[in-house]
Amino acid sequence: YPFISNWWGAILLPLATFVSFKRAEKRINFGNDFTNQKFVAIFIPIYKTEYFLGFILGLSFSFGGALPVIIALVLATVFYLLFNYLRPLFVFLGGKFGIQKNKD
Repeated sequence: YPFISNWWGAILLPLATFVSFKRAEKRINFGNDFTNQKFVAIFIPIYKTEYFLGFILGLSFSFGGALPVIIALVLATVFYLLFNYLRPLFVFLGGKFGIQKNKD
């Protein structure tokens, strides 16, 4: 028997979808827009809700509902920390070495 029951998927998948839609709606209506920036892999805010909802729904077909949600929570935390704490370091160092943002 699996350690985590697949019945958790019946609770977690709709809950994750609802929370993701609410967070995306709040950000789209009131948040900052990142579409005008030039993206490099570490500078993309991939911890956002839409990306992980797709990840969860895609993996739930193969692995059930609970395991993808747990993995997504861990990955979202890691990517959030990278984007908000490692990215400013690169921006700071880029400013020190004369690399500036594009003023498009």
